[in-house]
Amino acid sequence: SLYGKCHNICDQNFIDVAQAGALDQAIQEFMAFFRDTYPEATVPIKMHLLEDHTLQWANNNHVGFGLLGEQRAESIHAKFNRLGLAFAAIKDRVKNLTCIVKEHLL
Repeated sequence: SLYGKCHNICDQNFIDVAQAGALDQAIQEFMAFFRDTYPEATVPIKMHLLEDHTLQWANNNHVGFGLLGEQRAESIHAKFNRLGLAFAAIKDRVKNLTCIVKEHLL
């Protein structure tokens, strides 16, 4: 599957230049498929992380997410959920997300 290609590369402990190139291509193919298949859908946060941050992480650290473990990702997800509840009264979506991200980065 398209996501499977991304996952297999991301789950490795070491990512060299060739694998980073393959990861970039796999992510582009997966996201193009998602956007073509669901043109009205918003991009979920985990897909945003995949598209906008994974390759930078791999190039900077030369490792995949296999070293991080699922618990770390889930703890970040839980934090964003808590922040989402804290700022739920802000109905404007852009302002809401801006507040969440600013609070997360403090």
